[in-house]
Amino acid sequence: MDANTITANIFDTRDTESFFAIEVTTCQGTTVSNNLCTRHAGLPVNNGNVNSVSSSTVFKVTNPWAENPFLESNLELSVNSPALIVGPSSTPIGAFSGTTPFVPSGLTNIPYITDFSIKGIGNVNSPLQINVKARSNN
Repeated sequence: MDANTITANIFDTRDTESFFAIEVTTCQGTTVSNNLCTRHAGLPVNNGNVNSVSSSTVFKVTNPWAENPFLESNLELSVNSPALIVGPSSTPIGAFSGTTPFVPSGLTNIPYITDFSIKGIGNVNSPLQINVKARSNN
């Protein structure tokens, strides 16, 4: 894994007995910075990396992988998550942060219709009854 940049990631190693560290010394030209690793010290100890964090403090859901059903929103950071300040200039890291954050279920920023119903038949004396429900990612 030579000449890569690994930045602003969360390595959740809660269920692993061991974790292979990212060894910058064996990865020529690779920069590893501002990442967080739970349970193990698997990241280089410089460049803003944080190791051995308690897994239960990172996400809104204590163990997002054990929830049934699994929801993308389980991976949102908790209000006291250490991942909120690990990024460059103390910014959040993880899937929901950065310049192109993950959008749950691919929701767009414009409203879209989730339910549409019409009751009865309209005429001049009795207007149509229309119900529209919409949702947006804003």
